[in-house]
Amino acid sequence: MAKARQSILKQDFAIFGDVGFLITLVLILLLFAAATGILIWTSEKYSIPISPYWQ
Repeated sequence: MAKARQSILKQDFAIFGDVGFLITLVLILLLFAAATGILIWTSEKYSIPISPYWQ
């Protein structure tokens, strides 16, 4: 019974071991990090009022 559960969990989480999924995940995270950096940079340089939303 324990082996059957482990096998089901392995099948469920097998997507996280796929190289294509990991590359896609990393690219999405880099895109969000770049967008966040640009947003912070523009708020400091061009005074876009986003700081009230952070508080």
